[in-house]
Amino acid sequence: MKVLTIKQPWATLIMQGYKRFEFRSWQTKYRGDLLIHAGKGIDKEAMKRLAKYIPENMPTGKILGKVTLVDCVKMSPEFKEMLLRENEDIYTDSSFKENYGWQLESVEVFDEPIEAKGKLNLCAERVAALNMYINTGKTKIRRLIAFRDNPPHNGGMPCGACRELLMQLNRDNRDMGILIDYESRKVVKLSEVLLNWWWDKRYNV
Repeated sequence: MKVLTIKQPWATLIMQGYKRFEFRSWQTKYRGDLLIHAGKGIDKEAMKRLAKYIPENMPTGKILGKVTLVDCVKMSPEFKEMLLRENEDIYTDSSFKENYGWQLESVEVFDEPIEAKGKLNLCAERVAALNMYINTGKTKIRRLIAFRDNPPHNGGMPCGACRELLMQLNRDNRDMGILIDYESRKVVKLSEVLLNWWWDKRYNV
């Protein structure tokens, strides 16, 4: 499943159903489910202008839920007019600077937002782990193999944000085996590459 990172308050407004279109400069042929990730960035102007729509608790750095991307509409005068009729608070001239509106439907808000660091896209390791959790409810992972440009060669270490998420999903993942070299079959444990984890120190685990 693909992940889309969006600044607040826009990510929350999508999950509340106020904002049905996300604007991007590029067209996409993808249709299907998207995880909505509220990034750390804040649109301060929008926060002031749209205060009446925004709840008190607005998480950042978390996956808020899931939507379905059903269409990618090219910007046009007719499209702009339709958006303004729908909600002129949400859709303003700044929205129309982009070339396409991604139409989002079937909003599903997660009961508990999922902690996840990321930019416009999340690493494959985090996407795979989150997909497993969303589809099965499971969080424990026994082995992880990640390849870069030339599989099965160029196996590699998950980035720091991925290691953190994997540990937060389930502390038993500290014993997860990570293949870091395909030729030698070298495997390390997650705990070996996430030393002195802050959670253990804070909670005396």
